[in-house]
Amino acid sequence: MKEIAGIDCIGLGTDFDGIHSDLEIPDAFCMNKLAQALSEHGFTQEEIEKIFYKNVLRVYKEVLK
Repeated sequence: MKEIAGIDCIGLGTDFDGIHSDLEIPDAFCMNKLAQALSEHGFTQEEIEKIFYKNVLRVYKEVLK
């Protein structure tokens, strides 16, 4: 996605309720595992912040003007 659309088009959403399975990331407390994996695969801290919240926050602000 990053290579095709760019980092500014990626936003993360979660849906932890209603899933009844053994998950590697079962709740928000474990999201650091995803951040660590992204870092290990070459994403910068700024890119990780965009994926986790900055991009979605930017879109919300634009839509709610």
